[in-house]
Amino acid sequence: MPALDAWLLRHFDPKNLDATVAAMAAAQAPDENAAARFEAARRKVAECDRKLANLRKQVEGGDPPSIVLTWIREAEAERARAEAELVVQDESAPLSEDEIRALVRLVRKSLRGLASATPEQKQAMYATMGLQLTYHPEDDTLDVEAALDACTGLRVGGGT
Repeated sequence: MPALDAWLLRHFDPKNLDATVAAMAAAQAPDENAAARFEAARRKVAECDRKLANLRKQVEGGDPPSIVLTWIREAEAERARAEAELVVQDESAPLSEDEIRALVRLVRKSLRGLASATPEQKQAMYATMGLQLTYHPEDDTLDVEAALDACTGLRVGGGT
């Protein structure tokens, strides 16, 4: 584990910040269908807004409110579902370089104590970072992968 700790500290060192942020940004796998889902949800919200405006005009025009109110509730429920999809799509968007930079700074603060940490503390830190370690005994190598979103319970600049 000392070699892993040294590797982490090297990549999270302030002098390597730009290279680490660029590598982490490039490593994010784009969701090719996310943009289409986002656009469909955005169109649905706009369609529901038009529908609601027309239904309100019908009520103002004298149509029976009880019937039109049922349609309004249906359109509002449909709009709420579309808005929820927009939120889901926004939260699954790749992190920006500024968000990654802020996360790297947060992780760097935690990494400073690795040298004196117990194995249990190190394990917890690695898990928080989303590290996936794969040891290859045939050539005594270790593959290290990290899930960027593992430590992003809170998005920088807002969100959840």
